[in-house]
Amino acid sequence: MSNLTKPDSYTRRTEKICSKCNKTLPIECFYFKTAKSTLKSGDVKTYYYPRHLCISCYTDDYHNRRESKAFMHHKYGITNHTFDEMLSNQNNQCAICKIDHDEWKEQSGTRFCIDHCHSSKKIRGLLCMKCNTALGHFKDDVVSLQNAIKYLRTPE
Repeated sequence: MSNLTKPDSYTRRTEKICSKCNKTLPIECFYFKTAKSTLKSGDVKTYYYPRHLCISCYTDDYHNRRESKAFMHHKYGITNHTFDEMLSNQNNQCAICKIDHDEWKEQSGTRFCIDHCHSSKKIRGLLCMKCNTALGHFKDDVVSLQNAIKYLRTPE
């Protein structure tokens, strides 16, 4: 049997200080993480604790890590130089919608996504986040994408 509870100290707490921006914010401005403990009775109690960073700083931190050289190398095994070569081979454009990388980066604040096959892990190319997300929603299913194209070509 599992209980969901917040520790007393956070049940009463309505504000928290973000350890990055040092702002005192309402507790709702923080993501929560979970911790579990097994009681003597055998029951498992789940506690929720607010993270140390507010949602805004946590999001910035996530995007900064995602943009880092270490992230690219760890997740995809490529360097910044390889990324730049791929970008150059694609004429500095998204492989699908052809938006310019610099224009995309100015609009979104992020570089292109590294698109890869989820089963083989092989890198296919670089996509803007909109195109990468669209492929993800279609689960890389070519038949569904072809059906979507047929649907879009259907006269009104």
